[in-house]
Amino acid sequence: MSNKKGYFGVFPTTFGEIVIPKIGKVEIPMPKWFKEYLLNLQNYLKFLSLNNLNVPNRSIPIAKLDIGEIHFPLCLPASNYTTTSTSGANIGAYFYWNPEAFPSGKWYLEASMAISNADGTATLTLKGSIDVKVLTTQLVGMTNIREQVTMPETAQNLYLNLKSSSSSYTAALGGARLILVP
Repeated sequence: MSNKKGYFGVFPTTFGEIVIPKIGKVEIPMPKWFKEYLLNLQNYLKFLSLNNLNVPNRSIPIAKLDIGEIHFPLCLPASNYTTTSTSGANIGAYFYWNPEAFPSGKWYLEASMAISNADGTATLTLKGSIDVKVLTTQLVGMTNIREQVTMPETAQNLYLNLKSSSSSYTAALGGARLILVP
C-alpha cells in the first residue's frame, strides 16, 4: 500500500487505498473491465427510450412482444359437461366480443370433446348473432380439437352450444377456449 494522502487521509481497501481529493469526484478502485461494463450500461440506459426505439404513441404492438399464444377460457367445467340433447344445450360462458378491444391476429377455437359411441357425432358451436364456428368429433376418447375462427366484425356476446347427433349417445365437453396468435 502506498501512503498517498487526500484531504481526509488515507483509507485502505482490498484494491489499494482510496484517496479523497479536496475537490472533485470520489473514484472507487475497481477492475478496468467492470468499470467499462458500468459505463456501457450507463450509456445504453441513457439512450433507451420509446422514442429512440421508434415506438409510436408510447405503445408496443403485441405482435412485437413474441409472446406466442394468448388463451381466453370460455368453459372450464370441474368435470366433463355432458348432454344427450340433439337440439343443443346452451352452456353459457358468455364472452363479450368487441373487435376494437382485441389486437389483430389469427383466432382459434379449441375444445376437448368426446362422444359415447363412434357412430355418433358431438358438435360444439360457438354462437353469437350467427354461428361463428362449429367443431365436431366422432372420437370416443376425450381429444383436443382446434380450428381457425373468423371472429365477428361487430361487438356481441358469444357462447357455446353442445349437442349430440342422437339422444342415444352422450356428447361430452372437457373445456373450451379461444386462442389468439398475434
